[in-house]
Amino acid sequence: MSTEQQVVDGRAEAVGGRLALSAEAVQTIVFLLDDSKINSADFTEPRLGNPAVGGTEFNFVSLAHELATRRIARITLVHRNRTNTYPNSLSTVTINDHPGGLRELLSRRASIGCVVVRGHDSLPSAGVLNAIPDGIPVIAWTHNHLRSSTLSYFAKCEQIKRVVYVGREQCALAAGATCYAKSTYIPNGLYVPSCSNVSKEQRAVYIGHLVPEKGFHRIARLWPQIRRACPTVELDVIGSSRVYRPDDRLGPLGVAPRSYESLILRYLRNDPAKYGVKFHGMMGTEKYDVMSRAMVGLPNPTGFTECCPGSVLEMSGCQAAVVAMRQWGMCDTVLDQVSGFLCSDDDEYVDRVVSLFANPSMAESMGTAGQRFVRDSFSYDSVCEQWKRLFNEVFSSTAPSYSISTLTGRYPLRRLRAANSRIHSPQLHALVSFVDRVRGVFLKRY
Repeated sequence: MSTEQQVVDGRAEAVGGRLALSAEAVQTIVFLLDDSKINSADFTEPRLGNPAVGGTEFNFVSLAHELATRRIARITLVHRNRTNTYPNSLSTVTINDHPGGLRELLSRRASIGCVVVRGHDSLPSAGVLNAIPDGIPVIAWTHNHLRSSTLSYFAKCEQIKRVVYVGREQCALAAGATCYAKSTYIPNGLYVPSCSNVSKEQRAVYIGHLVPEKGFHRIARLWPQIRRACPTVELDVIGSSRVYRPDDRLGPLGVAPRSYESLILRYLRNDPAKYGVKFHGMMGTEKYDVMSRAMVGLPNPTGFTECCPGSVLEMSGCQAAVVAMRQWGMCDTVLDQVSGFLCSDDDEYVDRVVSLFANPSMAESMGTAGQRFVRDSFSYDSVCEQWKRLFNEVFSSTAPSYSISTLTGRYPLRRLRAANSRIHSPQLHALVSFVDRVRGVFLKRY
């Protein structure tokens, strides 16, 4: 097991080996991971893939592991749930008293180069930044589309030296925010699954949390049309609402709350089997056996909430041609007409899926191109080098270099967004963010 330091009621206790944040540690980088809602997860071999936890949590562990194994930095992972196990490459610290225990831990160590925290709408009120001593720079690693008020807070908080987005499109959408001068983007890394030479079948696959924000109900609504055009195709559905909501009371399908399952079943005429739809529930690394057989990948069909969707990367890694909407993080992870298709509306979406099933050679070619794309663009060799440059900038207090990212997706108020990426008005950014949230309400319900 990795070296472990427990913090109980704000007091640090060495459990074995040297302390994670020892006096001789130079420029230790601390990753703060809130794993309080994850229980008994085995992260010890990140290269095997995500062990059925949230993508953000898995990326915190896998990036920390890769930086440590490459000796790019001395890494300490600070987390909250001692039932989870982590790679031997990392020194780990468990804090039971939060944020008091975090404050006590960090204030007693003088060798911390920076702290990486999750940039989230809850960060301003969570007490995390108040628990980090003033002299320690903070990197807000931002895996979600955030409210304008949160990004304004990041701009004003002098301790936050960088706001790191996980996608170019995500960064472009936030370009109008006042924290633009601190902003950059580095994609998440991917471990490409080992699933070569697997025979493809007339199957599609969806993987994601079965909650309205991830859009599976829209696939359920469109799937009968696809099935009418391709009567023998089948759909594997991997996921559950319990990834983030472990206490959910599930409906008869056993994958989501009854209210959400009712919506899904209504679109499937209360007979998923009739339409070739199979619900697998929550799966760990065994999901790759299912995904590798799929000819077509159908991630979140709205794109809403996606920044660097791991579902798309995994589908392409398993050599499935991906069909998605031309919005949000899908614009960064699907090469249109190369690794799959980016669509403008539901009619095009259905047509593209049907065309792939009708032309298996095209689907195979796109799947091969997709796997090559993710290996080239999302490998940890590339991702870790980008983080290394970022850390060096922060340690040397170098001013960030900022370049405007151009939006490639289709959104309302496009001209206003483009103008605000130059003038950075918080009022205008709040307006377009409000429009996006209103659209999200619609996308989650229909």
